[in-house]
Amino acid sequence: ADGWTYDADACCVTVSKRGSYVLSGTNTEGKVMFAIDADAKVTLSNLCIRCTASNASCVRLSNGVTGTLFLAGTNTLDAYKSDSSARGEGLCVENGARLTVTNAPGIADADAVLIASGSANHAAIAVGRTGAEEGRPYFEIAGGTVCANTSVSPANSSVGIGASSRFERTCAADIVISGGRVYAVGDVFVPAIGGMTDAARALNIRITGGYVVAGGSDFSSGIGSGSSAVEITGGTVEGGEWSGRGVVLGGAVTIDGGSVKVDTYKSTLKNGAGRDLHSVRVECEGLGGSVRLEGLDGYGTKDIVPIDGWVYLWLPDGKHDFSLSDGTTTLRYCAIIRGLGV
Repeated sequence: ADGWTYDADACCVTVSKRGSYVLSGTNTEGKVMFAIDADAKVTLSNLCIRCTASNASCVRLSNGVTGTLFLAGTNTLDAYKSDSSARGEGLCVENGARLTVTNAPGIADADAVLIASGSANHAAIAVGRTGAEEGRPYFEIAGGTVCANTSVSPANSSVGIGASSRFERTCAADIVISGGRVYAVGDVFVPAIGGMTDAARALNIRITGGYVVAGGSDFSSGIGSGSSAVEITGGTVEGGEWSGRGVVLGGAVTIDGGSVKVDTYKSTLKNGAGRDLHSVRVECEGLGGSVRLEGLDGYGTKDIVPIDGWVYLWLPDGKHDFSLSDGTTTLRYCAIIRGLGV
């Protein structure tokens, strides 16, 4: 076929030529995996596959490849295996690869769904594999609805999105959430988004937009851990039903925007200028859907959505006048924070 081949022995379809492709259909017998070996735009359209092979992923973006996954309908990438030695990821972005996941043109986020699960001790969506010499991988969620490990109970000691293995050191990597809705679950000792302290090298996690629900478990964070650097400049972030009422943040965290409902965090939260931050919980009952935040210079305002009638800002010492509006109703506020230096 033009641009792709099928290896029956390996049960693998390989995209080998630059272009646009559509993957659809159902195979739960472990007879189909997909390897994207060339720069490509690939639409997953109601694709449902289960990967039963060891050391394999349902969909893999190869080293050095730049790709886009468009989502249409509900797509399931199931690599769950109870044997922890039989590694596998629902989606794997290999070292040096760059992948953006988003909704297909004309498809709403709610109708563009990716559900991924990994095997025991391995990520549902792996960003980078072992080794540090093959280049830094980049993974971005820009649209659609992405669920990582939400269908696995328990999450089998695996990361939702991040370091490929709980035990092996992986290369440095970038994870960006700029839009859409993301639901991720971690398990004991492993975060929903991030990697183990001894497994993730310089894992940078940036949230600039979207709605993120990230739940850890006992002894783990929802987002970040160890050497992870977490930067939040927009969007709405919470912990969801898996971790109580707020997200648990780990690693080095800076907040310069967004609404972030935090339960616990490792150290004092700071902004990019190094100033200590304080939680400002703002009631906005009566405002519907996304709200527009105005008046806070330098504070990121993209995709702020009230959580049960509240917005959760993080501000430094001083007087802050701002407003929230849903386009019909505008509410005005004044927050006076008297901490150190005021």
